[in-house]
Amino acid sequence: VKRVSFDEQCGFVLKNLASQVTLNNRLVALCNTRVELENSEILIDSIGLALDGIKSIKDQVKKQSLGVRLKDATITPSDLRGFVPVLAKFNEPFSVWLDVSGNASALSVAQLRATSIDGNLDVTVSGHLNNLDDPEQMSFDVPRVKVDARASEVVKIVSAFSHLSDNASRLITECGNVSIDGAAKGDKHNVRFDGDINTALGKLEVRGKLADIFRKRPIFSGRLATNKFMLGRMLNNEAVFGDVALDAEVEAKVNGKQINGKLDGEVPYIDVKGYRYNNIIANVVLDGDMLDGTVTIDDDNLQASVNGLVKKAGDQSEVDLGFDLAHANLAALNLMKGNEHCNMSFGADASFFGNKLDNATGEIVINDFALVDGNDKGLHVSSFRVEANNESEPQNITLTSDFLNG
Repeated sequence: VKRVSFDEQCGFVLKNLASQVTLNNRLVALCNTRVELENSEILIDSIGLALDGIKSIKDQVKKQSLGVRLKDATITPSDLRGFVPVLAKFNEPFSVWLDVSGNASALSVAQLRATSIDGNLDVTVSGHLNNLDDPEQMSFDVPRVKVDARASEVVKIVSAFSHLSDNASRLITECGNVSIDGAAKGDKHNVRFDGDINTALGKLEVRGKLADIFRKRPIFSGRLATNKFMLGRMLNNEAVFGDVALDAEVEAKVNGKQINGKLDGEVPYIDVKGYRYNNIIANVVLDGDMLDGTVTIDDDNLQASVNGLVKKAGDQSEVDLGFDLAHANLAALNLMKGNEHCNMSFGADASFFGNKLDNATGEIVINDFALVDGNDKGLHVSSFRVEANNESEPQNITLTSDFLNG
């Protein structure tokens, strides 16, 4: 076949197709195939399909092995806009290497590598695709996926498929060059990824599953770990936050603008207001507007724990918390200037309903409060209790303490 060309009404243009074709009872083969599109040039070493007679070619296509090999082909995604309209936004050529074999229901990809000419994106994949003839059962198993992308390319790709807010665009830009290296498997609804994600903000180890991908409520569950991540830069609030380390089991469910989930694990450190808090253990659940769980910290300058729940619901808001502060060096924590040996300690319980003084009913109790220097001199309060009752007439607040009652 010396030359085939045509223009298709949806935008696909074949400038030239040339190939050596072999056809007999045992084989359909294309060798030295050259395909030219508007901005693409593809050289295919070979395409082969084993047969059991010409008459059975229709059935053989479904079950016999097919092999395709590309070597350094130049493919411009926008040339395929007739099939996938969104690709019209991608005019940068890619160098593509491909070695794939299989049939209509299963393919084995020994190598797929696509590198953009401008160097903004490099993708390498090897693995298997199964049940291609049944979209509902289609699945993939990719032992190796490696992606290197510049932030500008990530913004461009995400923007092409969905609206990207200014804040999301800023966050992606802060990530700089992104590198993904790991393994993935799943189907049209669920994807499991085990690997590393490297960004300019830090390295994140991910071992988890993303479920219900194309539905309104995707769910992630798995392990997230990092030795150093620039939390302040990510939140665009470096005046308050610095770096953070994390090793935890996480579950997150997205429902519109609301995120529900839980975190169970360790925060080896987090930088807040210029101080690094160490050894934090958290087991918390976020369910809509309710936060429930336990957090403990065992730092040289702060030993504390808090447990209970906080529920935001307007005038029906609820707080039920227990707090134990065994030791806090306020000067070392950058919370107070002055005496470097100043120490605070107390225990507290809070249980009330409402969201302001006018509708709150419940109590706050502080026991064994101490704010002292290195010689244990300072302020000591054995008990301090505030009770509010907005269900009675008249409404009242009662204060009971060592030094003041009313």
